[in-house]
Amino acid sequence: MNDGDEIDVIFYDPNAYVKLKVSLNFKGKIENEYFSNVRRSNQLKNLMDDYCRRYWLDIDGVAFLFNGCLLRAEQTPDELQLVNGDEIDVVFYDQLARMKLKVKCQDENEIFFSINKSTQLKKLMNAYCDHHSVDFSSIDFLYNEHRVPAEQSPDEMQMEDGDDQMK
Repeated sequence: MNDGDEIDVIFYDPNAYVKLKVSLNFKGKIENEYFSNVRRSNQLKNLMDDYCRRYWLDIDGVAFLFNGCLLRAEQTPDELQLVNGDEIDVVFYDQLARMKLKVKCQDENEIFFSINKSTQLKKLMNAYCDHHSVDFSSIDFLYNEHRVPAEQSPDEMQMEDGDDQMK
């Protein structure tokens, strides 16, 4: 080969591959965009390993998501029905463990709390009461028009990130 020579790449079956975009979503900001052609029948493990190796990420510290659903390394693009241009988000596990909840007061003021999804809501309720100098036993917290049990967690209540919880 000489300087300037060209190499042609020929895919024998254009439908055998899917072009995917993988990017790190860190606190709402997109970083480290990565494009890859992946054989439809191959497990996503190689893509995940390559991405983490390229950006010096610990594979055990991140999650790969497609349309908000957690991907497993043994899944394939065919199994997930991925098409060209589909995007896979990479998030740190600690981002998945926490969520923001909005407490909307009767006077329409709103306070946002960041809470672990498995933490009892009593912690949020106590923080709210302390902040407003209110006795815990004198108020109720409602979610979807039902009283919120203090011993329950956001996961147990099937709350979503950004959901309203009303006083």
